[in-house]
Amino acid sequence: MYGDAHESDKALDALQKATQFDPKQGVYWRDLGQLERHYSRYAEADIDLNKALHNSPNDPVAFLWLGQLYAQMGDTPKLRGQAEQCFLSAIARQADLQEAYVGLGQLYQRSGNYPSAVNNFRKAFELDNSDSKSLLYEGQCLVKLGQKAEGAKMIAGAQELEAAKRDIDYMQKRILAEPKSRELRLRMARLYRKYENSSEAIGQYQAYQRLGPSDPVVQNEMNAYGAALQKQGLIPRSAPQPSPAGSP
Repeated sequence: MYGDAHESDKALDALQKATQFDPKQGVYWRDLGQLERHYSRYAEADIDLNKALHNSPNDPVAFLWLGQLYAQMGDTPKLRGQAEQCFLSAIARQADLQEAYVGLGQLYQRSGNYPSAVNNFRKAFELDNSDSKSLLYEGQCLVKLGQKAEGAKMIAGAQELEAAKRDIDYMQKRILAEPKSRELRLRMARLYRKYENSSEAIGQYQAYQRLGPSDPVVQNEMNAYGAALQKQGLIPRSAPQPSPAGSP
């Protein structure tokens, strides 16, 4: 949607027509404002996102996007204050809105309020443990607070997580190209295990067994993994274990 200038003009035109057709639909103003923000049309985005909130005052996403707009417009006390209020309003309406915590953390980091930044980045990572940037920013703030060892550990974890995402993305593309490859499924299961994504690991083990004759070595590996997860309390003991191919 954002990649082609001609397509962006068409998208803007369509949203503008939608707001004219039904000006009381806050979602139209919200999406128009977000598109304008993407193309650095900040004044228009400000107006239209506020129109969205006028029509839909409890829309957490509109508050989130308006906060992101103010944070993007500059680093003045006024803009930081406006952004902060928008992010807090978004969270008040949707407590698990992960991006709002990231936005708050970045605001506090920029202003040197590192304890508050750490709290918000930590909450953001709790809500989305694939967000390597929240982990990185938390580590940077901990270093600023003098907790250098803990901060360095967080930064290293963020780098490892980013590497994991690249590895998994590469393997997913290979599986899409070769969906019946048992070898790729087994490699993917072990990769997910390495990065502690147990549900996806089990799914790939099951796919491996379905794609060919039962492999007793891999079945034993699966069973041992399932038992370890049960011992850690990560899956219930009553949960069915992955079955060999051909089993009911």
